Amino acid sequence: MRNNDYIPVEESKFYAWEVNFVNIAKISYEVWGIPEYKWEELLSEQEEYHDKYALSNDPQTRTSAIVFAKNTARKTFTSVLRKVIKGYITYNLNVTDNNRKTLGLPIHKTTRTPSPKPTEKADFDIKQETGSRLNVHFRYRYSDQEQIAARPPFIHGIEITWAILKTHPESYNDLIHSVFDTRSPYTFQFDIKDAGKKFFCALRWENTRGEKGPWSEIKSAIIP
Repeated sequence: MRNNDYIPVEESKFYAWEVNFVNIAKISYEVWGIPEYKWEELLSEQEEYHDKYALSNDPQTRTSAIVFAKNTARKTFTSVLRKVIKGYITYNLNVTDNNRKTLGLPIHKTTRTPSPKPTEKADFDIKQETGSRLNVHFRYRYSDQEQIAARPPFIHGIEITWAILKTHPESYNDLIHSVFDTRSPYTFQFDIKDAGKKFFCALRWENTRGEKGPWSEIKSAIIP
């Protein structure tokens, strides 16, 4: 697993891991204080992922579009899983170390590792893909401008604020949409009717405590 992540990368292992996680957690999620709406959201995203997973693994229904839809569903599902784990399980005193072990989660120290607020701006590029898609590739460039990492130390992920506009935005407030990602690149899938329009976005890092860093510059690309 990359970066010692507790969520498996390989598809079959991820599928087995998340099924086990949900089956174990559904017994005690109320005791652990996970809100009903959050649990229902998790189950809904799991169902969407399982539907697309089944279609992508059936030779009769597998297409590049189905595989892309499955990958998108997995990314969304994974994001919800991480938020539930971070918000209600990792440091929850009602969750025992044995619970975490059966859930397939790491056992953390009782004291938190310092997680400073991000101060560096994100470095990123926007690359055109086929099928009205744009990939946002983000990275962390150290101050010496020579070393590059996927993200800074103690960083959980990155917020991407974006919009389709006719002219360059006057401020970040004009970028009215927002998504969160933990692994580069983030893929935007647009409707064919948006082809030729101008896409603008800006990024900022977020640490494990939800503190956000400064916005990057605003970059743009033409939707293919």
